[in-house]
Amino acid sequence: MGFETQLRAPDYAYLHRETVGFRILEQKGQDGAPPGNRRFAYYIDVDRLYAELKPKLDTLPPGDVYGPVNQHYGQRELLVLAPDGNLIAFGQAIRKD
Repeated sequence: MGFETQLRAPDYAYLHRETVGFRILEQKGQDGAPPGNRRFAYYIDVDRLYAELKPKLDTLPPGDVYGPVNQHYGQRELLVLAPDGNLIAFGQAIRKD
């Protein structure tokens, strides 16, 4: 798919292409959490993608989309509830004030 591996560890990888990045974390063993517990299963870095996604996001049920919002920890994030009940987080680094 054209992604470049920018960081690889035994249980973690960060893949990047243009303005989009994927952070992949392998969980060994079972933590007992069922699918859809709203933990972060995906984190996708985004820059100008929000403008492209907005018309589609506006069709989702109320409460399924949060943001984009500047977070105190230096990220601008957009959270979308995925069909499996987990969150997809779109974000990018911003200056912390």
